[in-house]
Amino acid sequence: MKKLTNKLRSRAGESFAEVLVALLVVVLAAVLLVGMYSASSALDKNAMEGDKKLYEAVSKLETVDPTDPTATTGTVTITEDTTGVGTGTSVSIEVNIYEQDGLTAYQKGS
Repeated sequence: MKKLTNKLRSRAGESFAEVLVALLVVVLAAVLLVGMYSASSALDKNAMEGDKKLYEAVSKLETVDPTDPTATTGTVTITEDTTGVGTGTSVSIEVNIYEQDGLTAYQKGS
């Protein structure tokens, strides 16, 4: 404790090497902070662009004309899971299938 008190009361300054090392640590921290900010900005920009493309594709797919002749037909089967209870029920529904920009949607057929 006495050593610490003497150090605090001392009028002697820090050495030049200590000041340079402290400055180096501060500059390195600042450079790393700027690098992290730059990387996160680039990631955010890429995510925003991807989201925009996805939303545009989904919007196009949602506005498809139900009488579109390019639609294919198919069947969706829904089966009740009754594991250990007995036999489940199953329902089949005819659907029109639409594909656009790598996305697929279906709508109940007429």
